[in-house]
Amino acid sequence: MAEFAIGSLATMASKNDRIEHEGMVPHLGSRLSVYWPYAISICVGIAATHLALFVATAITTRGVIIKS
Repeated sequence: MAEFAIGSLATMASKNDRIEHEGMVPHLGSRLSVYWPYAISICVGIAATHLALFVATAITTRGVIIKS
C-alpha cells in the first residue's frame, strides 16, 4: 500500500507542472505559552480524581470473593 502511494505521488509529481504562489514564508515552529498555576491545578485535579476513584473502587470491591 505504501509503495503504491509513493509511486502514484511520484507519477503525479512528474506529470503536473509546478505552480508558484506569492505569499509569506511558512513558520518553522511555534511557541507555546503556559500559565503554570492553571496547568498545575489541572494536573493535581486529575490526579486527585484518579485517587478518589481508586479508593472508591477499592472500598466497593472489598467484599467480593472469587472462588477458584
